[in-house]
Amino acid sequence: YFSKSNLSAATQPIQEAFGFSSAKFGIILTSASLVYAIGQFINGNLTDRLGPRKLFFIGAIGAVVGNFFFGFSSSFTLFFITWMIATYFLSMGWAPCMKLLYNWFPQNRWGFFGGICNAFCFFGSAIVLPVAGLCIDLFGWRSAFFIPPLFTLVMGIIFFIVVRNTPQEDGFEIEWQDDPNVDNGNEKIQAKDYIEVLKNKKMIVVDICYFLTNMLRWALASWVVKILMDSPDIGGFGMAVVTASLIGSMMHWGGAALCIISGWVQDKIFHGERWQTIFICFLFAGLPLLYLTKGAAILDSSYGIPLICAIMFLGGGLIQTICAPIFNIPGDVLGNRLAATGVGIMNGFGYLGAAFAGVGFGALMDAISGTNFFYVITALCIVGALLSLFLRPSKEEREAKKREKEESLVSE
Repeated sequence: YFSKSNLSAATQPIQEAFGFSSAKFGIILTSASLVYAIGQFINGNLTDRLGPRKLFFIGAIGAVVGNFFFGFSSSFTLFFITWMIATYFLSMGWAPCMKLLYNWFPQNRWGFFGGICNAFCFFGSAIVLPVAGLCIDLFGWRSAFFIPPLFTLVMGIIFFIVVRNTPQEDGFEIEWQDDPNVDNGNEKIQAKDYIEVLKNKKMIVVDICYFLTNMLRWALASWVVKILMDSPDIGGFGMAVVTASLIGSMMHWGGAALCIISGWVQDKIFHGERWQTIFICFLFAGLPLLYLTKGAAILDSSYGIPLICAIMFLGGGLIQTICAPIFNIPGDVLGNRLAATGVGIMNGFGYLGAAFAGVGFGALMDAISGTNFFYVITALCIVGALLSLFLRPSKEEREAKKREKEESLVSE
């Protein structure tokens, strides 16, 4: 995320320097989301075939190189090409992360450790926004694509040296070897497996739900900093880049904190079911964000900025938190043999949603007041809450899970 969310902090300065409208710059954001989606459809399956360690490392190095070239660019065409390169390599990150989670932890702990995994992604976004904003303030917008990616480079190298694909590769035996979800490595991943994942009815619902989730996530991540920086005359808040970037980062801090809590809730309260957490996050995310439609008038109060920070922490954080439960569902449904394929396909659909967050919301903001953006976000949160109800397990699925748990207790 140090080589991905840095663009959010630099969007307004780049538009100002080169005279790009929000709709035109949204073309880059939308195209990047489409490239990311294509990469997810490909790289999730590659993770199952090749292993997560190698693919993650290649992605980290490629993303850094793409960022460097973007920082040297001075035309819309070069901005477009170099960010597409960076984005494709960035698409090699998430499926390997989830595959490692499925391999290294038993299913009854996926909620908590998946929450931690998501939390650190959001920590990355939370930290890079003010870091990139400070770099821009001190050295200009280009520095946002040179300094933060150096952290990606260092961590990518450490990752490759330290991480192994499975506990067995590191000399460990796993206590949950008899779990039916465990991949014994004897079955080769084939093209027909990919088709089966695409046709899985439960996964189709998850794909649609994540399409909406990612549209909301990236609408906020891509445009909130710009709205905060825009003049109040056009529906903005008139903030400086460092202040706006710091407030924008609150959604990532919120996501990080709430992801860990949601993971515990999934495992301990809902006993491995995910839909309840998703429903709660959607339902309660839109309400605080609706308050931001008041616009710059909020800043007339002495507690205006802390209030906006709290709103972004809670509302934006809850939208981010949906990632924690929803990314455990491919493992629940498919087992860890095809889990990364499921994650890749789901994330591919998610970034088709993110594509609309670029040019679609960019065009929307050119047409309406910036704060009206939050009416749309709230309405979509309500739609998401309704969609999540279709993720409830059937009576047969619950009975099967109950029998499996009883058999496990008997064997112990």
